[in-house]
Amino acid sequence: MTFVDEHHGEHGVESICRQLPIASSTYYERKACQRDPSRHSARAQQDERLKPEIARVYRENYDAYGPRKVWRQLGREDILVARCTVECLLRAMELRGVVRSRRYKVTTSDPVPENWTTILRNSHHPKEVQNAQVAGHTEKQIVVVLKRAGRGRPPGPEIGAKGRHQ
Repeated sequence: MTFVDEHHGEHGVESICRQLPIASSTYYERKACQRDPSRHSARAQQDERLKPEIARVYRENYDAYGPRKVWRQLGREDILVARCTVECLLRAMELRGVVRSRRYKVTTSDPVPENWTTILRNSHHPKEVQNAQVAGHTEKQIVVVLKRAGRGRPPGPEIGAKGRHQ
């Protein structure tokens, strides 16, 4: 629309619309609707009437209501509208209610605890402890290596040179 408005003096609306994939009648209809809002479709007119009401209910309830609660509040105020329309208009106005069930997690690296074998042993499920793996090694393999390291010995055949079980 703005491109056609800026250049229609030089080239004319029809020639610009011929180059663009739009009909010139579409351009003229849009311009007429901008001048006279009563030419909009019934749905567009209803949406324009509902937007301030939806925004008011949303703001009055501390920006916490989602589409369902806004729709129910509008119904209590005798403003009849479909819930899907409220959902669509809230999305169009970029309004979002508070979501209780969704927790946003920020992933941060956690250093390995000093005594992680104790943490593994204190697990509530002993079978999980036996099968627990750290960097591809079971807890039993790592305990053997730690015991050897505590005695000043190099890792044995439990863990190979690349750190994998052989």
